Amino acid sequence: MTDEETTGNVAGDPAARLAESFRLDGRVAVVTGGGSGIGRSICETLAAAGAAAAVADINDVTGAETVDRVTVAGGRAVYQ
Repeated sequence: MTDEETTGNVAGDPAARLAESFRLDGRVAVVTGGGSGIGRSICETLAAAGAAAAVADINDVTGAETVDRVTVAGGRAVYQ
């Protein structure tokens, strides 16, 4: 059995490694530019670690999409 098989493939998933490294339960992360690109990835990663994400972006459509992606994955997010 490989290391990836025994660790649930966490080694190849940076978001999963971050979530295991620390928890952010009860905290809120305000992410500017959270509607797309790196900002969206940060929202998803911080939400996976337990934070609620406040998505700030000038694009209403992509901001709402980020909220949808975070909530579908089991996280909490709002768009502002």
